[in-house]
Amino acid sequence: GLAYVSFCAILEIGANSGVSRDLTVGVSPPTALLFIGTACFTYEGGALVIPIAASLEPAQLRVFEKTFQRAIGVTTALFGLFGALCYLAWGDGVKMPVTLSVRNGGANDAATAALQLAYCVAVVCTYPLQLVPVAHMLEEAFATPPSRLASLPPLTRRLLARLLLLAATCAAAVLGASKFDHFVGLVGACCSVPLAFVLPSLIYLCVSGEMGSSSALLPQLRSNGATLLARLSILVGLLGSILSGASVIATWTAS
Repeated sequence: GLAYVSFCAILEIGANSGVSRDLTVGVSPPTALLFIGTACFTYEGGALVIPIAASLEPAQLRVFEKTFQRAIGVTTALFGLFGALCYLAWGDGVKMPVTLSVRNGGANDAATAALQLAYCVAVVCTYPLQLVPVAHMLEEAFATPPSRLASLPPLTRRLLARLLLLAATCAAAVLGASKFDHFVGLVGACCSVPLAFVLPSLIYLCVSGEMGSSSALLPQLRSNGATLLARLSILVGLLGSILSGASVIATWTAS
């Protein structure tokens, strides 16, 4: 998908005889903070780092940090270059998602339709896997007093939990479809920003406080600078989440 959209973007630039738009991207104060939530949404998979690391063998764990750093570097470069290429091709008129901008006529329309269909299939197939942790948490809440559903059979509770999640996500999709950029920005501000900046730092401070700065298991916790950096990260995350979320809500309702 990335390769095909990039190919179409290059064709679009060629059809325009090069880049015909101003490459200086202006900053619009009302919508500038949308970028914070959207950018952090890029790293939504960060929550999987801990379970992945916990499942590794000692020999694999020794090389995990460097492998993870390289992966994040490649991902950041890929998203940055891909976004720049699409902006050069379609400018401010680029649509969300970008697959809606890929319309070059002729046989390419069939390829574009196939790309969009494949993306939908991928979302449908991964949807159950993404909701497994939330579904389990909701089922436990239904089965524990003071929930009135605790007396129901386990299968009934599981079905109710999944139906509730399905209805909630469908409602979110319908409400956010018309303003997909704002929807992504809001999810990023409320979920991805805390996940990237606040929660890891809080976990670090709790672990370092419990194990002590002299722990031989975590020698990196001896640094006072790391503790200061963690607290700064929490502050930045909270400010980014609040400001970005407020900007999304203000611009969404205004439009």
